[in-house]
Amino acid sequence: MWLFALLTLALGALLSFIISYLIETPVKTKHNTAYTQPGSRLVFLVRLAWSSVLVWGLQRQRPRRLNNYRVGNRDPRYCGVVHTPEEELLEASVSLTTDRHEDSISLWGVDAVGRAVYVSVARLAHGRAAFMLLIRDQDGQLYTVPNQPDSGVQQYSGEGWRAPGLLVECVQPMRTWRIKYSGYLRKGSRLEYNTELSPADEDGVMEARLDLVWRSLKAPVDLFKESSPFLLAAALAREGDCDVKYFTSLDRDGYDQLGVLAGTVQLGAAVQPDQPLWYLRGSRLRRWGMGEAATKLHRSVTLLSMLNNGDFLFFTTFCYPASLTHCSFGYLQMACGLYLPISSTNFNMADVGEDGNLPSHIFFHCSAGGRLVEVCITLSEGSARYCTGDPWTLQHDLCLTKVYVGPHAGAGIAVFTRSYSELCPVPESESVAWPLTSSSEVTANQDALLVTGLSDERCGDMALSGGKGASLAVLSALQQRPCPEKFLVPEGITVTTNAWLLQLDSSPSVTAAIQGFERAVGSGQDGQIKDACDK
Repeated sequence: MWLFALLTLALGALLSFIISYLIETPVKTKHNTAYTQPGSRLVFLVRLAWSSVLVWGLQRQRPRRLNNYRVGNRDPRYCGVVHTPEEELLEASVSLTTDRHEDSISLWGVDAVGRAVYVSVARLAHGRAAFMLLIRDQDGQLYTVPNQPDSGVQQYSGEGWRAPGLLVECVQPMRTWRIKYSGYLRKGSRLEYNTELSPADEDGVMEARLDLVWRSLKAPVDLFKESSPFLLAAALAREGDCDVKYFTSLDRDGYDQLGVLAGTVQLGAAVQPDQPLWYLRGSRLRRWGMGEAATKLHRSVTLLSMLNNGDFLFFTTFCYPASLTHCSFGYLQMACGLYLPISSTNFNMADVGEDGNLPSHIFFHCSAGGRLVEVCITLSEGSARYCTGDPWTLQHDLCLTKVYVGPHAGAGIAVFTRSYSELCPVPESESVAWPLTSSSEVTANQDALLVTGLSDERCGDMALSGGKGASLAVLSALQQRPCPEKFLVPEGITVTTNAWLLQLDSSPSVTAAIQGFERAVGSGQDGQIKDACDK
């Protein structure tokens, strides 16, 4: 009898522990202000199961665009010897439909003696581009572009990945790319942009030439289609509504491919008779769609690791506070060609540089292909900071790393990206001054102004009256001045942005509807846009 009572007590204690474990809400950490908490474990597990089915179905619906060869097909385009028509289409530059879209290509590589190259070019609207370049020689010296940390450049044309002195072009789709750079580089890196020219800006600036060819080693990887549905579902399960449309609303796409960079890197004006050949193993990252700043990215961490045994580890985590606040995915590609998607991980981005300081070490473990993988990453002392956007909207810290994955060591690059909220120090391009009806300074308080007339000086402020209202105010002011062009602008008023913000604050449902419409427009799906309009 006493044995039965003892077993009953033990079973009751076990059931009590299981129930309390499932309904208990995890404790919030002090950095998790921008990240949604998963809630009770029972609710999280139910959401995880349902989200896995939704993500798996979305991946199945996605057409195969890469490695879409057809065994037994007599069509030479699908026999596997050359690239397929779909792969050729993906390698071409993408049309930028709006000012918020971008099209980027990044290539990087490292070797056993410490040399490294990272090149990234993003095509932007209106012939602009963002160019980031980081080089480390065998002595550990870093080289960056002279105007670093600013990455803004003007393209020669709207097609291809070009910048002054730089050419990144596709020679053979999914096979060969070429990188050529002829210009200047600076020794070391700067954390701040110098707004005033000084002789010190020329210190360490030297001529440089890059002539590199990238060749593929492995088949390309479609990031979303070939990622683990369980890891993507875990990101959805953390959110309250658990909406699979979050992935399509981001309107971003891309793929990776493992390869090597081979060629010459000349640092300095002197040409060496026997220029050493650089042979760097790494990968190529192709991304396009809505820019990260346009989708209101909070932070992202990307870890690129090349191991000495030939294995490659890719891992990335990002946070969009309005949708997916903690989404991770990645894969381990073995030297033999075996592809192992990461299905689970304990990586927590809130504990890695959330305070703005780069960590010295990163420890986490993940499950890939049914095996537990321990990862230790050590960041080097030197790093390069680049800021993108006009004005700056994102800050990118590029850090060279030493990597330990299980018993294997290697090297790589870590990219820490965060939203930039400070005042951009780069001077804006010169523009036509706004004519006002009076030369006196505008001193009135605009915070409480809800309606203003077109003849009011304050109406010329686009931040207050919007672009259309400010333009009408400019035309109204021109009527009062001698001008070869005659304008007829009737009297009128504008409702200011203060009134709009006041309306949003008093109507949370309107705010939620607008955010849902923005996500639907970003997805480019007609069905989602129609549903958002109906709401």
